[in-house]
Amino acid sequence: TESELTGLAARVRGVPILGGSAETSWLEAGWRLEGIAFRPTDRSDTATYAVAGVDRQLSDTTLVLAELYYNTLGATSEGELPAVTQSRTFRDGRLLQLSRAVLALSASRDFLGLWKGSYTLFAAPLRDALGGRHVSLLHVLTFTYSISNNAEAVFSLGTGTGRGLAPDGVTPRSEFGQVPDTLYVSLQFVL
Repeated sequence: TESELTGLAARVRGVPILGGSAETSWLEAGWRLEGIAFRPTDRSDTATYAVAGVDRQLSDTTLVLAELYYNTLGATSEGELPAVTQSRTFRDGRLLQLSRAVLALSASRDFLGLWKGSYTLFAAPLRDALGGRHVSLLHVLTFTYSISNNAEAVFSLGTGTGRGLAPDGVTPRSEFGQVPDTLYVSLQFVL
């Protein structure tokens, strides 16, 4: 069994950050826990962001992975989303997700020698004004073609589902419902 511990202390845009991570292999799987604590400039309390994950190589070419992202600044209900989107942390691009918790499940596989395909599903629950739970989903399908040792082409499709925008046309009512369908194509080189 191999394990790794990492510590972090930094100041980003004047905000002190403390964090760390632990990684190990156990039961033929890789396990990890990462987290940071910081005090946003527009809040008086400490915020935390954490990721817990496990991955397992099923064969020489197939990898499955599950991760849970947890952010104390995120919303737990649709009614909290306007405040989250108006926070300075969100406007500065430092808020990685709108909802408190997001679950990610992914599978990737090498095939036909030079191709790699992956599918990732992100899921985020929020409660509505009546206490009902609504889950929004983000589906991402990606194919990578290895052109050479230092170049690859990437093709990715993404689509979100969920409650979309509020009647004002601006305020989201879910994590992924307002995400537009996307097509991403890139050619990447390493020099």
